Amino acid sequence: MENLIESLLRNFEAGKINRRQLVRSLAVAAGAGSVGAQVGIAAESPIPVSKLDHISYTVADYAKTRDFYSKLLGLKVDGDDGKRQCRLSTGNTVIVARSAASGKPRGVMDHIGLATELKDKPAIADAIKRLGYTPEPLNPKEGGVHVKDPDGYNLQLNPKK
Repeated sequence: MENLIESLLRNFEAGKINRRQLVRSLAVAAGAGSVGAQVGIAAESPIPVSKLDHISYTVADYAKTRDFYSKLLGLKVDGDDGKRQCRLSTGNTVIVARSAASGKPRGVMDHIGLATELKDKPAIADAIKRLGYTPEPLNPKEGGVHVKDPDGYNLQLNPKK
């Protein structure tokens, strides 16, 4: 988490992101960081969360971002499609870096992924509906189920692996 915050601050100081993007990204990162502290409470929730699965954001050039994080911090490169995105991991935490060509805004985290204790996507979608929220339509190419939080942030809930 500390490395992510330092990276966000460097991007802000270099003019790569504006103040609004910095504050929004820090707020999302802080909220995601608190998930780990609440694992005991989350185990009793309707959709029990076991860990922060990943943070995804859009960058100008995913290959440069991949090289930066892997060379500077030693993050493991995984799932590099050679065109527009890759996954960078350390321990149980993953950062997904997507090229701006994906159509998503650059420099903004576009979703938070959480691993759940539920067995599959239909079970997650059903739980979301039972709680009065609307999941995005299930996509066979996606690893989880997406739902918007009250501020419009995209939350991806993934089945237990």
